[in-house]
Amino acid sequence: MVPRESRFYSLLGELEMVDKDYKGALGYFTKANQLDPNYFKPMVQAGMANYELGNKAAAEPLLKRSMDLLPSIPGAYYLGRVYEDQGNTAEAVKLYKAVAGTKSQLGKDAMTRLARLDLAQNPETYLAIKPQMDNQGRVWLQVGNRTSVPITGVTIVVAVVNQSGQAVYGPARIGTGDDQVPPGQAINLQTPLGPFSSGDVLSAVRWKVESARLAQ
Repeated sequence: MVPRESRFYSLLGELEMVDKDYKGALGYFTKANQLDPNYFKPMVQAGMANYELGNKAAAEPLLKRSMDLLPSIPGAYYLGRVYEDQGNTAEAVKLYKAVAGTKSQLGKDAMTRLARLDLAQNPETYLAIKPQMDNQGRVWLQVGNRTSVPITGVTIVVAVVNQSGQAVYGPARIGTGDDQVPPGQAINLQTPLGPFSSGDVLSAVRWKVESARLAQ
């Protein structure tokens, strides 16, 4: 009844994408884009299908145009993939960061790619650090892995500071060595700080992650 409704063609294309028939999907997305050239969604979808087919030169302008019309998670992720393939790491990292905070499969994939590209430069972004105290009053650091890949070689400088930010205990350097922090999990590292009589000292614990790398 409404043969020129672009969204119907987009839906047909989405069904083909589920079956991984990217060539068939591209035909539907291209038709949808022709019928509604200022709607962002078929542009994203056509860019995705082109990328999956290996047509990255064709994917890039479609994805860029879609992001100009309305930024989206798929648009940012696939444009990030294009930039990563081109060696444009800085732009890829920016786009992956926009996707990585979302609770989606693309968000998980973006976090993994971010870790590969950015972990060495910004390790604290991918590690969750929390000071704790044991029964003897000694300080430990809980080191959590926010990514979906194992991390190793973590080195952390830790100290207890006064109100002026000056170290009064430490600094000390601790690390995982070759042990791994599993994806989505945490390990505990003992520090030489303490023993202390009160857990209030935990609010004065400061740390800096010096290094971390992906496990091979």
